[in-house]
Amino acid sequence: MAAKKYDKYILREPVREPALKKRAVFQAISGKEELWPGIGGINCNFAFGCVAEPYLLPDPPHKHEYDEFLVFLGGNPENMADFDAEVEIALGEEWEKNIVNTTAIVYIPRGLQHCPINIKRVGKPFLFGHILLGAKYALV
Repeated sequence: MAAKKYDKYILREPVREPALKKRAVFQAISGKEELWPGIGGINCNFAFGCVAEPYLLPDPPHKHEYDEFLVFLGGNPENMADFDAEVEIALGEEWEKNIVNTTAIVYIPRGLQHCPINIKRVGKPFLFGHILLGAKYALV
């Protein structure tokens, strides 16, 4: 079948392996410029995966040149507010510890230091992801 004019705008099966083999997460979906050759100019980078057990996210404290959103969703598709976990995220140069224990979106303005992210308790698997309003996930 011949390619359609707008096929390039549909990234089919954007499933990738978890970044860390040691943690209990399922495959993640990801959208980033490298996955869409020929598109160019994508100003967003995102990834979502399912978290099934506690772990410490390996990213060191860092900043980005772009705004970022961290998304925590309950894993029950019939009730995404059904969130049974506890996540600690450090924000700012002083590493202010904030607890996420409900479905939540954390806004990280460009230049705000964040991490570590410590997933301390997982009662039920949940979805965790980031949306970075820049083409590349790069630490500053």
